[in-house]
Amino acid sequence: MENKEQHAAFMDGLMAMEHYATEVQKTPDIYDGRKIQKIIEGFGPACVKHLAEEIDTISPEMISKIFPVEKDLENNFKAMLAWIVKTSSKTTMFPWVCLISSGANSDHHAS
Repeated sequence: MENKEQHAAFMDGLMAMEHYATEVQKTPDIYDGRKIQKIIEGFGPACVKHLAEEIDTISPEMISKIFPVEKDLENNFKAMLAWIVKTSSKTTMFPWVCLISSGANSDHHAS
């Protein structure tokens, strides 16, 4: 299965999880752990399979082929972070963005 097909296989479930999480943020009393578990069980296996198979596509060797000039990769990474900061919820994504932008993942570029 190709990368795009794999994304299609789990994206509906991931979106259902996001929708449910948004609803729970608005109305915490509706939280149901069994519902979360059911949603994850629905998309989890396809997502885990995709992530395991995707590792080779983001290896340093592959990234170096896509971005032979390291500065291009750095610029792309900075643009991605700027987009994430601009479009993400500050209450749910802020800690993640801080972690990424702090340099905790300083090996993000190809060698």
